[in-house]
Amino acid sequence: MREGYPEQRPVSARILTPRGWIRGTFHPPRVTHLVDFLNHAGHFVTVTDVTAEAGQGTLEYLSLSRDAMSLVVLEDTVSVEPVSMATQPVRRHRIYALLAEGSLTGGLDVGTQVRVSDFFVHRSGFVLLHDVELRTPGLESPGPWPTVLLHAQRAIGVAELAAR
Repeated sequence: MREGYPEQRPVSARILTPRGWIRGTFHPPRVTHLVDFLNHAGHFVTVTDVTAEAGQGTLEYLSLSRDAMSLVVLEDTVSVEPVSMATQPVRRHRIYALLAEGSLTGGLDVGTQVRVSDFFVHRSGFVLLHDVELRTPGLESPGPWPTVLLHAQRAIGVAELAAR
């Protein structure tokens, strides 16, 4: 660990960008949730051990524009703690999101008194989704993926699905 920096933990992920999928590792502080780390990062986030899904080789690190990331699919759910919703009770809603690169369905936890549409009106960064099915080119499996971060501003539209 470098002196003066907080202890970090590696978080491996697949990242959907306008140019397709890449794989890499984020390094948030050990005590910070990844969603909070990304939402409070500067314009660029460092990703290490980066490989392109199309086999472009490996880069030691890449400064990746935070706003270019549509989805972050976490490969190791052990390294992801649940994000608390403060003290208010939550309810899981099944949502559909349309993206320029495809679409997804997944579970979103929001306060019991909050509508999904209102939740997204007030979001500008990443939101945590659960049990996500992805429909995007270049991904070998649609899922379900246990944990996915959706960049709310990269969504073209979001709808709440009827309960099953």
